[in-house]
Amino acid sequence: MTLAKALGCGFPIGATLVGEKAQEQHHSDLLADYTSRSPHLRVAVMLIDSTRGLCAADRRVLRALGRSGVSVLPVLTKVDLLRPDELAASHAIVVEQLAATVAAAEGVRPTAVVDLSRPLPMISSLFFAGIRSFWRDVAYRLARVEEHRANAEPIDDV
Repeated sequence: MTLAKALGCGFPIGATLVGEKAQEQHHSDLLADYTSRSPHLRVAVMLIDSTRGLCAADRRVLRALGRSGVSVLPVLTKVDLLRPDELAASHAIVVEQLAATVAAAEGVRPTAVVDLSRPLPMISSLFFAGIRSFWRDVAYRLARVEEHRANAEPIDDV
């Protein structure tokens, strides 16, 4: 397994910046180039801030990965910053946002991109909290993708 950090992560792409549109386009171009030239890219882990949900940049990344046929494992982060009722609401909203984004994307098979039949992994903003279950989810997702690819099956339930 090889891990690669996507360019632009942690960068306030959705913030009001001088030349914002140019920066968004540059980021989109870099991502499209990376995903199209990375034949070994099987699963992307998308970290989603549970305090804000999906932003426009997250949606662009999700669509680009979907067009490239990359399976996405969405992970809610900063879950310890929310009360239980807020976390439940955040989880429901993010699942709805993911489903809507994938359903609206052209040229993308929704179930091949994000498996929303399994609960979203959640990790804390505190060091290591939730990491063990996160790595279990990554290993499960990767094994399923590899199994489908080895059998030349469509990746519809990963």
